[in-house]
Amino acid sequence: MTQSTRSTPRLSPLYGKLILLGFDGADMSSDAGLTLLREIERKAGLAQRLADCLSDPAKVQHVLDDIIRFRIMMIAAGYEDGNDADDLRYDPGFKLALERGPETGAALCSQPTISRTENLADPHALIRMGRESAAHIRRLIRQISRYWLKTEIQRRADGHYATPQVPDLCDDLGLSYVFGLPKNSRLAGHVQPLEASTAARYARKSGQKLRRFKRPLHN
Repeated sequence: MTQSTRSTPRLSPLYGKLILLGFDGADMSSDAGLTLLREIERKAGLAQRLADCLSDPAKVQHVLDDIIRFRIMMIAAGYEDGNDADDLRYDPGFKLALERGPETGAALCSQPTISRTENLADPHALIRMGRESAAHIRRLIRQISRYWLKTEIQRRADGHYATPQVPDLCDDLGLSYVFGLPKNSRLAGHVQPLEASTAARYARKSGQKLRRFKRPLHN
């Protein structure tokens, strides 16, 4: 085909509204909702607060808070795999969410940069990141309780939410909670009898799944 079509097809209206069909779309994105999330993130300053807990990676042309902001946006849009960054770094919706021109703005960071950033946090940085968890949880529980007065709430979270202030808060609010904690010598000693008895029970019932629980340590 050597000639382009200048006129668009005539389509029947719908509920009195014209239906337009065109083939002149420029840069497009399926994640326009990130523009709303951008406003929330700007007000909360979440990416910058996390960046303040870390050290900037060497030999990276992107600032740390932008790298974290991009990763937050990816996860919020359903892109959990860091490999998706290699395509999304050019997406106009993501570029707009990170204060860059959709067409003329520089590309966002790549997957290797995101991976290096995700491995920056040492134990001290993780502790700094988790100091405000209890305050956020308190506000969240307060909002839920305003509308569901008789609802029983159970808090389930990964280990990075299990700073000492969070279980204390849950106890004060009367919440039940389950935290996944990283293995350490104290926990290992606490559960060692349970592990031994579980292994013996599994040996007697070979092939059957077996899951057991133990109450947390108390001072």
